[in-house]
Amino acid sequence: MTGAGITVPGDYAVSGNTVTFTPAFALLGSTQYSVNTTAVDRAGNSRSSGTYRFTTSVLEDSGAPTVLAISPQANAIDVSPLTSVVLTFSEPMAPATLTSGNIALYANGSLIAPSVFRSADGREVTLTATLPPESVVGVAITSRVPDPERQCHSAVRECVHHLGAQ
Repeated sequence: MTGAGITVPGDYAVSGNTVTFTPAFALLGSTQYSVNTTAVDRAGNSRSSGTYRFTTSVLEDSGAPTVLAISPQANAIDVSPLTSVVLTFSEPMAPATLTSGNIALYANGSLIAPSVFRSADGREVTLTATLPPESVVGVAITSRVPDPERQCHSAVRECVHHLGAQ
């Protein structure tokens, strides 16, 4: 199942000829989702039932997203310069805003242009760059990073990592 540019993770259960999908997190409001279905019988025959679409109703978002975790942790020492920085948000973020223009990576005070990758569910961002050894690295997330309901991240968040020699 996909919607708002993300693949929705979850679990499914089969009972007879009924399949029930339970998403891992609440679906976004006012969002069109697509479900692609293919059934395979015990003999191995498959049949696609096509794509089904539905739109969720408007939901009131309970609050702005937050950063739950940054890895490596703040003030970590002897971190390899080859280590990626991973940010975990409290809810899916708007995919178009997860860019190096809104998430900055610094080494010894100089801006580094990282490659930015986001998880399929929009809750995790990985920053990858070639970082100089024996440097202090910081991450800053601007308040221009909203969730799909346009609620912005609450504030700039920074953490510092001390990289060891390679």
